[in-house]
Amino acid sequence: MASGEGTGDSNAAGAGMEVPEVELCLDLTSCQLHDLSEVEIPPTLEELDLTANRLTAVDPRIGHLPRLRKLSFRQNLLDDDAVAPLFTWDAIAGLQEIVLRDNKLIKIPDASIFKGLLVFDVSFNELSSLNGLSKVSSTVKELYFSKNEVPKMEELEHFHALELLELGSNRLR
Repeated sequence: MASGEGTGDSNAAGAGMEVPEVELCLDLTSCQLHDLSEVEIPPTLEELDLTANRLTAVDPRIGHLPRLRKLSFRQNLLDDDAVAPLFTWDAIAGLQEIVLRDNKLIKIPDASIFKGLLVFDVSFNELSSLNGLSKVSSTVKELYFSKNEVPKMEELEHFHALELLELGSNRLR
């Protein structure tokens, strides 16, 4: 036994109290989930990764995660109506990163609620324009729009903090 291991030095352990573990990150990548009904979503989450599932709707419990900073719905089956509630939930307005890559979006969601957004990814969707991008926070440092149907660059002027812009595999002329 290493020095200090299993000696019961902790006051909480010595008093027979259990110290609750705070869950900050929940990674449900490639679980093939159709919904989150069987999943416990801890209210302490700062990161939620739902990449590579079969989700067609956004679970309303996500709207009750005030500490959430990173959210990924990459590779799901979400359309515009399915993601719309995300952009109305005040409790998650502190999001810094939202990934909606590889879904079924036709238009850019109104992300104006996320005032401190740093990463916005809507690559591999069915977006036909950048219309609505002006509502995305000027704090964004990384914008991903590759593999859509975007014919021209527009509504990019206000991104003064932008460090990375990905527009590859679009219809830009």
